[in-house]
Amino acid sequence: MMRMGRVITIVNEKGGVGKSTTSWNLALALSELGRKTLLIDADPLSGLKSRIEGRKIVMGLLDCLIEGNEPQDCLKEFSPMLDILYGSLDLVEFEVKGFTGTDKEQCLKGVVDKIKNGYDYVVIDTPSSLGMITVNALVASDQVVIPVCCDYFAMDGISSVVCLISDIAKRCNTNLRLNHFLITRYDSTLRSSSRVLDEIRTTYQGLLFNTVIPESHELKNEYRKVARELFLDDQS
Repeated sequence: MMRMGRVITIVNEKGGVGKSTTSWNLALALSELGRKTLLIDADPLSGLKSRIEGRKIVMGLLDCLIEGNEPQDCLKEFSPMLDILYGSLDLVEFEVKGFTGTDKEQCLKGVVDKIKNGYDYVVIDTPSSLGMITVNALVASDQVVIPVCCDYFAMDGISSVVCLISDIAKRCNTNLRLNHFLITRYDSTLRSSSRVLDEIRTTYQGLLFNTVIPESHELKNEYRKVARELFLDDQS
């Protein structure tokens, strides 16, 4: 069965904004809503392995990038509708030394293109930096979601992320678009949270998910709402 193969990168150069949390919960929500989903862990420090207890990981993303292994041979099935291509801490060294040659921005795209049409959605978690791993993820993607944590420094660095997305869209991936900002860790009792939400809405009109992710440990329902918003956006 041929699928749409929509590739979504979750990106923000700041840490602690809920990027890996968003990647995991969004991929899980998409799969539970009946969309065949692949989660690619391209963040060396994301800790996705710790979420999957008791699952032996033999190969992963690094084997595809370094050894040229076929990605379908390196996947792990989490559920019938969700597969995971794991990363590792060794991706840190690979980012420094491994992306070489004239096509160094295309390495991850080569992996993704081999398997994306077997999925409705591919979600890529990226490091908290705008280095070569993030660049590779954006080159391989159709859409970008930027999680924004509701604190006093929420807007710091966002312009750099938006500029990088724009640069890649112009240079080498004309299909790439900034899909949405996702407000995370929202606390309605804090004035700073309301200020950040108002500022984002004013600056980036029309680019926010309607769903706001609260400061909570129970986020399943909220990410299901985000997943449904993605469906509507893809159909428009």
